[in-house]
Amino acid sequence: MRLQKFMAEAGVASRRKCEELICAGL
Repeated sequence: MRLQKFMAEAGVASRRKCEELICAGL
């Protein structure tokens, strides 16, 4: 949940990058 809030504050661009990193990690 905390990560989602961080991503929301970061913005769409950052959120997309975070998603890529998360997908790569998983």
